Amino acid sequence: MRRALLAVLAAIAAAGAAPAAEPVPAAQQEALLDEAWAARLSGAATRRDAALSRLRSDELALRVARHRNYPRGEARRAVQRDVEAARERLASAEQALPELLEEARRVGVSSALLREYEGE
Repeated sequence: MRRALLAVLAAIAAAGAAPAAEPVPAAQQEALLDEAWAARLSGAATRRDAALSRLRSDELALRVARHRNYPRGEARRAVQRDVEAARERLASAEQALPELLEEARRVGVSSALLREYEGE
């Protein structure tokens, strides 16, 4: 699978940057692979951070509503639904990052890049 991905990245790089007769060096192919995965991993980490931020703000809104006893009825239930939806988004985002890391590891992304995201 890594070879196939490297071949695709090499073809893309060769089509856009280098003449067709010149092969792309292996080091450059690995660098392109790492760049592509860095973008994917960074996006997953950003989505997780955004989901956590949204959950915190929704939970604060619910705490304020409970403390003030306002809003009531359907409006408060809507705030509670927002909190539940934010919890689900966070759980999904937290699950996606380790799965993406495992996929990157199988493809052969450098361990230096993976280390940046493994502790998260």
